[in-house]
Amino acid sequence: MYLIVLAALAGLAATPANAPAPIAAPSPAPAPAVEAASSVVAAPTPRNSWVIVAADATGGAAYDAGSIRRAPDGNSAQIATLFATKAPMSRDGAPVHFLVANNEYDCTQPRRREGAVLGLDASGKPVASEETVGEWQAVEPKSTEAGFQALACKGATPDAKLAEGPLKDIVAEFQKRFAK
Repeated sequence: MYLIVLAALAGLAATPANAPAPIAAPSPAPAPAVEAASSVVAAPTPRNSWVIVAADATGGAAYDAGSIRRAPDGNSAQIATLFATKAPMSRDGAPVHFLVANNEYDCTQPRRREGAVLGLDASGKPVASEETVGEWQAVEPKSTEAGFQALACKGATPDAKLAEGPLKDIVAEFQKRFAK
């Protein structure tokens, strides 16, 4: 289910050929601050309104403004993010230049975890996917992730909006930067 949501967020019609059959996400780690998070992660309404917040000739980051969801108690939030890199990463043995992730943030402390991940090649085509809920990871102060956490949890405005539009346009913008 998460990959269907990510594919919709990405504006893609299909998931990659090597996508595994849907599996149930493991129960979240016991933490009172994130009890309502599973409903937040599983039910975004994609709008495909991506915003680049950091970019240079080697990579950058963006988020989908329409994907932000906060738990009713305010203790957790979800946002779809994109990390772009000129030098490919390897994911499921495929070269990935764009990583779209459905991230969950704990709004009571600096930590996050990935829900589902969709890897795109240099042309923006899906080539890898993962549907598990990852382990909690610390969010470093003043990092891109800290900015995404403030945006998702508190509605903070990003320092920069370098480009906006559907994911295909955002991928094209990064491709132009990488060609330099």
